[in-house]
Amino acid sequence: MVTQGDRIVYVKGLPPRGRIPTISGRLWLADVETGRERLIETPHQTAGTPAWSPDGESAVCSLRLPNAGALLHRIDLGGSSRDSADVTALQSRPRRTNAGR
Repeated sequence: MVTQGDRIVYVKGLPPRGRIPTISGRLWLADVETGRERLIETPHQTAGTPAWSPDGESAVCSLRLPNAGALLHRIDLGGSSRDSADVTALQSRPRRTNAGR
């Protein structure tokens, strides 16, 4: 859970588990004043803890991509009431090579 002014962004999901425990689940945004929570739709589940951008308009968190692991993405939260967010990848999928075989 990370606060930015009057909003909190957090992940709701299963308890952490595994060798390196991380929280996986869905991204939520809460308004501190009203207590209203809303699900932020992302194309994949989150993995880890979100962090606010300095301007408070977006958060950065890892999304768990199939066959690629968890990669950092910028999630535009803006101030609007829409549930789906604009998502921008900050990392690309690792390239698979035959090196070492």
